[in-house]
Amino acid sequence: MNVDELWEQANQLYDIGEYHAAAGVAENILVDHHDDPGTRALLAESLIGQFEYEKAETVAKDLLFDCPGWAKAHLILGLIRTRKGWFKAARLTYEMVLEMEPDNPEAHGNLCFVYYMMRDYRAAQAYGERAILLATNSSSALSLLAGVYLVQNKHTLGMETYRKAISLNPMNFEAHSNLLFAMELYEGYSLEDIKAERDEWNLVHAEKFYHARVTN
Repeated sequence: MNVDELWEQANQLYDIGEYHAAAGVAENILVDHHDDPGTRALLAESLIGQFEYEKAETVAKDLLFDCPGWAKAHLILGLIRTRKGWFKAARLTYEMVLEMEPDNPEAHGNLCFVYYMMRDYRAAQAYGERAILLATNSSSALSLLAGVYLVQNKHTLGMETYRKAISLNPMNFEAHSNLLFAMELYEGYSLEDIKAERDEWNLVHAEKFYHARVTN
């Protein structure tokens, strides 16, 4: 394979969650193209997917040293800090991204999550709403924003937002599971409505969910 074919293979592996294999292909590319920023970024993201945060951080910091003005590199470092639970540090990193790219939807979405975890729900809502304006087809951003609405007792808005997330991606397990849980938790939903939603959840998600539980 030439380098373009390897790059395509690495991205395909990453997209289907084969992070270990994607990292291996990325490392093979870097043998002869050790300065390539895109491959280094993909390697860092693949390591994050394997929960190899220390290794990912080393790659990300080296990348930032060589490409200090690249927003993608800062986003990767911010994600590592988020995964580690370093929310204040992650916030500062994402804010730096917005100084470079004020309309970066990923940075807005990540700040929504960080502020949610810091229990600043108004800020989380503001960033979440901005994220979905910038990336209107992002099911994951909508799912996160729905949770922000619910924690503020904005039940109707939260449920509507979960349904929008599911309409964009029927396989969004988190959105569908949280929607079903909220229907069971809050008043105003009949047993028939809840049963119908549970049947739909089983139809879409049950096989994958129970398979994951058995194999893990």
